[in-house]
Amino acid sequence: MRDQLCHFSAAVRDFCLTGDHIAAVGQLIGLDVAFTHTQFITKLPAGVERGDDASTIPLHQDNGYGTLDPPLDVTVWTALTDTDETNGCLVVIPGSHQAGLLEHEVATANPALREARGEGAVPLPLRAGEAVAFSGMLLHGSGPNRSDRSRVGMHARYCHPSVRMVTEGGRPVLSDAHSWMVLGEASPAEWGSANDKFLTDA
Repeated sequence: MRDQLCHFSAAVRDFCLTGDHIAAVGQLIGLDVAFTHTQFITKLPAGVERGDDASTIPLHQDNGYGTLDPPLDVTVWTALTDTDETNGCLVVIPGSHQAGLLEHEVATANPALREARGEGAVPLPLRAGEAVAFSGMLLHGSGPNRSDRSRVGMHARYCHPSVRMVTEGGRPVLSDAHSWMVLGEASPAEWGSANDKFLTDA
C-alpha cells in the first residue's frame, strides 16, 4: 500500500481532483467538496493450494481509522483490474452506515489493520475502470486473493470542508497538507491554518 500519490503523480492528482466522479460526489455530500486522502491497494496472487488469507481486509468503517465530525464523507473505490470473489473484490454490508460509528479493534489476521463486527456482507465485483461510492460509515472490506492474478484498486476520500478530524485533535480537514478543495468554496474558518500545496509532477 502507498498513500498520497497525488503529491508525486500528475495523473493520480488529476483523477482525484478533477475526475468526472467529482460531480457525483457533490450530489452525495453537497456542492462544497474537499479531497482528503487516496490509497492504492494491490493484492498479489496467492497460491490456491496454500489457502493464503493474508490479503484479507476485514470489515471496517473508514471513519474507524480516521474519525471525521460531522461524518459528511464519501469514499470512491475504483477497480484498476477486474475484481471478483476469486481475487478479493470489495464486500459491503448494505445499510450499515445507519448504525453510527462502531467499535473497532486490532484485526486478528493483521495487526496493522482494524476491524468491526457485522453480518450480511454482499460482494461487489467490478470491472477495471468501474467504481463505487459509499459513506465513511459503511462497513466494508475484501476477501483474500485466491487467484493467479493481482487485484489492484484505489480509493479516494472526499468530505465537506466543514469537517474536522477528531483523531487529529479536531483540526479542520483542510489544514491537512494532503487536502484540497475540489468543488465549491470553503470559508476562512474551514481552511484553518492550511498551508499551500507544493507538488512535484511525476
